[in-house]
Amino acid sequence: MKYNFQTIEKKWNKYYNIINSSKSYTNINNNNKNNNNKFYILDMFPYPSGYGLHIGHALGYIATDIISKYKFLNQYNVLHPIGFDSFGLPTEQYSIKTGLIPNITTKNNIIKYIKQLKNLELSFNWDKMIYTSNTKYYKWTQWIFLQLFNYWYDYKENKAKNIKILIKYFEKYGNHRIYNKNLNIKFNSNDWILYNNYKKENILQYFRLAFRKYSIVNWCPKLGTVLANDEIINNRSERGDYPVYKKKTIQWHIRITTYIERLLIGFHKINWPNNIINNQIKWIGKIIGINFKFKLNNNKYLNLFLNKKYQILDFTCIILYKDHKLIKNINNLHNASINVSINNKNYILKKTNLYGKHPLSNNLINIYISQKIFNNMQDMIYLVTPNYNVYDYNLCQQINLKINNNIKYNKFIFYKKYLKNNKTLYKLFKYNIFNLIYKKINLYYIESIEIKYKLHDAVYSRQRYWGEPIPIYYKNNIPYPIPYSKLPLLLPNNLIPKDNKSPLSNYSKWAWDEINQQIVNTSLINNINIFRLETDTMPSWAGSNWYFIRFIDNNNNDNLVNKELIKYWNNVDIYVGGKEHSVGHLLYSRIITKFLKDINIINFEEPFNKLYNQGMILSTSYRIPKIINKKIFISNELIKNNSNIQKIYINNNLIKNNNELNINKFLKLNKKYLNYKFLKKQKFYCINKLEKMSKSKSNIITPDHICTKYGIDAFRMYLMFLGPINKDKTWIQNNIIGIQNLLNKFWNLFHINGIFSINNNLPTKEEIILLNNTINIFNKNYRSFIFNTSISTFMITINKLIKLRCNKRSILEPLVILIYPFIPYITSEIWKLLGNKPIYLTNYNKYIKLQEFKEDSLKYSVFINNKFKFKINFPKQYNLDHIKQNILNNKDIILLLKNQNINKIILNNKIINILL
Repeated sequence: MKYNFQTIEKKWNKYYNIINSSKSYTNINNNNKNNNNKFYILDMFPYPSGYGLHIGHALGYIATDIISKYKFLNQYNVLHPIGFDSFGLPTEQYSIKTGLIPNITTKNNIIKYIKQLKNLELSFNWDKMIYTSNTKYYKWTQWIFLQLFNYWYDYKENKAKNIKILIKYFEKYGNHRIYNKNLNIKFNSNDWILYNNYKKENILQYFRLAFRKYSIVNWCPKLGTVLANDEIINNRSERGDYPVYKKKTIQWHIRITTYIERLLIGFHKINWPNNIINNQIKWIGKIIGINFKFKLNNNKYLNLFLNKKYQILDFTCIILYKDHKLIKNINNLHNASINVSINNKNYILKKTNLYGKHPLSNNLINIYISQKIFNNMQDMIYLVTPNYNVYDYNLCQQINLKINNNIKYNKFIFYKKYLKNNKTLYKLFKYNIFNLIYKKINLYYIESIEIKYKLHDAVYSRQRYWGEPIPIYYKNNIPYPIPYSKLPLLLPNNLIPKDNKSPLSNYSKWAWDEINQQIVNTSLINNINIFRLETDTMPSWAGSNWYFIRFIDNNNNDNLVNKELIKYWNNVDIYVGGKEHSVGHLLYSRIITKFLKDINIINFEEPFNKLYNQGMILSTSYRIPKIINKKIFISNELIKNNSNIQKIYINNNLIKNNNELNINKFLKLNKKYLNYKFLKKQKFYCINKLEKMSKSKSNIITPDHICTKYGIDAFRMYLMFLGPINKDKTWIQNNIIGIQNLLNKFWNLFHINGIFSINNNLPTKEEIILLNNTINIFNKNYRSFIFNTSISTFMITINKLIKLRCNKRSILEPLVILIYPFIPYITSEIWKLLGNKPIYLTNYNKYIKLQEFKEDSLKYSVFINNKFKFKINFPKQYNLDHIKQNILNNKDIILLLKNQNINKIILNNKIINILL
């Protein structure tokens, strides 16, 4: 008998949609506020794409839902919220393309997403939902920005402090007691008092945690905005695949470098995958080296930071970026420009009249200027080391520099006297961290030992419309914060794009009236009481680096979060998401958490105690080959030269069997290709590849039609059965039939001839051993976040119970509870048929107990019309009436009787004879 999943799932979906908004979080009561009993589990913030939910997304959501249900059954107060990271470039580009308002498309996408999520019976706390483009949410994102603007980092106390404290220091001491390596201006308290506001603010900009400065950024002219490193692939934008260039421009920054050492220390406090921690350590890039003073022919020195011994041995020439302070006033350049190509990138170099002598070989070291950022420059300087870098070797050949292939220098052994006077250098030498000093290098050239980091302060400006407005206005070119009471600073209702400038600069009403404290028309700007507003917006990570805090108290209009609630829930216990966010979102979240702790908003240093990375769902993608610069598509088997072929992704529903393209269907959906030719023999074949499921590869599969065809429970269980959560898995849709058959078997354990039937007979020893083994495996796997082996165990258990013809309540009832988190709809129906209260309110520990087999039963031989059939156990205390009742309900007896009427049941010395 097949169970009717359509009817059952529709019924229970409606039921759970009503109660899901309150069934988890609201379990907090006055008698149960112990932090040990709270459980906060979270999925990484999804982006509400117009494509909606695909099965790659569903993998993580179902996994966290299973754990949430398990913890809730174990009487934990569970917080499992959901929200949407709804600002960003994709929506803005879609809006420009279609003319639709971003706010409307975002809300429509969220509605679609929610419907899909609820259909899968994902027990999120829907009353806790947030999305970053909601004004009630981004009011607090702007508030956090203003806190950063109004705070500085005190390295002595190792925490952020209010900028007013710093100003008081300046008024009392000048800057002599304040450490900031970027500030070279020395002043005393009298100087500070005499400074005008503009000069004071210029100094404070070196300390504020949110500040403006010129920096080299990733600029995409086609998109007209700055891009983060994780938005770029091979020097092209991830969104649109447009060229990205380096550009120097003034931008807002967040001084994340102040938290570097606390980031490194914090790794000892969290349970994260080693690869994620290693990625962050590599991204931070802590380096110990020396500052080496390289003397030039103009009697000036070039400060070189050296952290590898081959650098001092081998550097053959030096390349400086055009904006390096040493060469700003250089006029004597060699007229000829040198075009070089390094690692498939083209550069223009110019030779200067500057040079120095190598400290070991006395060879002349020429100085070149590059018009673009050259390779991995540090501090706008690049040392060319041809014997240790193949690209540098090729460069030297292109600029005709002689390379010394036989470098043999003896390492310098430190003078004892020098080592005694320089304990830091001695320590470096002793532990072999760094060994850079050589025979002929005079100690005069070694300026200092220094620790540097690859991590730079994060660029916070984006030249976009669809992002949080930066709540700053400019008074005499000095940035002033919008008052907290006037937040949020609202976006205009519609998008007006503007090439190469922030769209907000194109609005007629985008100025700040300082007296009336409101937005007014830009034509009224007089720089007396009405001033220009900042036109850049915040990056997408501005709203996604703190959302886990707002979930706890999402409707609070007066505070970012209630102190009692944040004290109870603390940080996230388990965080699940993709490993692609290891050095972006995860790093920024850690920094903003530390900052909010410094200013006493929260009481913890790390946002996520335990992190699980879900693997990717792999799906076959299809591409049609096109000849570059020609309106010709070419079948895959006809391609002879890949260099002139462009490969265009297409939807997999355009493919017939064996990679054949359905040309008519393709042209019907892509009319821009109607006048293209298709080179083929008889059929047109595409290129196929197994890749990560992604809308950019047009190989996504939504769960909607799968659930309609096979059932939601079957989809949930099959997705968990594919393999470990943290491993990549291939989606093979036909295999879901095996899970569907398993659910039918499970359903039939509770039915005889289509009628729900279960008995209260005592279990056999074999049945108890089977149940106990299943319980042990499930409990272990729930704790370890392992689900595929639980399902394998469930399959084995079901098949064995079928062979044992077991339909005993004491065995099957615990099995329903065990598997409920995986398949909530079928188990909810069975649990109700068993006569129990709603399954989600069940106490797990009441039912899931290891059972003991007690030899308090007698074995009876069963005969039908004097012919032996089988043996059966009954408790010793059973009398004839008990035995008769159980015989009539026994599944095996019912099958043997074949609906024949029983005339008499005789019990005689452990023999049961049924006469027909």
